[in-house]
Amino acid sequence: MKTKEKAKELVEKFYPYNSIQPETVHVFKQAKQCALICVDEIFNNTESLNVRYWLKVKQEINKL
Repeated sequence: MKTKEKAKELVEKFYPYNSIQPETVHVFKQAKQCALICVDEIFNNTESLNVRYWLKVKQEINKL
């Protein structure tokens, strides 16, 4: 999976689609933050990890 696709997938997992509230932008930012925490946890707790891939995923999350 490409890093951009993985970034979107992670953010979407934390973003409640049924939210039609005025603070949707705030909720989206929270979802991005959760996804970044997830990537940091993967990065910090896995030794045999493709570091470049996850760093690029993190960059893509920040671009969203």
